[in-house]
Amino acid sequence: LHYLGQMGTQILMPQEVVMDLLHPDGGSIYAKSYKLQKRSEAMNRETRPDISISGHFHDFCHCWIDGTMFVAMPGVQDATEFFRRRGFARQVGFCLLYYKIVKGKVVYAMPRLYMFG
Repeated sequence: LHYLGQMGTQILMPQEVVMDLLHPDGGSIYAKSYKLQKRSEAMNRETRPDISISGHFHDFCHCWIDGTMFVAMPGVQDATEFFRRRGFARQVGFCLLYYKIVKGKVVYAMPRLYMFG
């Protein structure tokens, strides 16, 4: 494992594919895809990544929006007192992202989810 920073970074993958990693801020969400959709709307079409992976909400979701695969990751920490007191939803697990690149474009991307408990 390599530490890539606390809040986020960008990774250049094979064939110039760009992956953003982000630990966003904010409170709990009403719909799982809402933050991903809002992030997509705010992205510049010329510089948007091919893949965007985010954490923070501890709730898994994935969607393909305007050529970018968005994945919101589950958490890897069990419920804390903070989560229990506020009644926040949370999932514990991880996922592997399977993808295919053709001529510098991601043409297939699918996360495989592994959940604990």
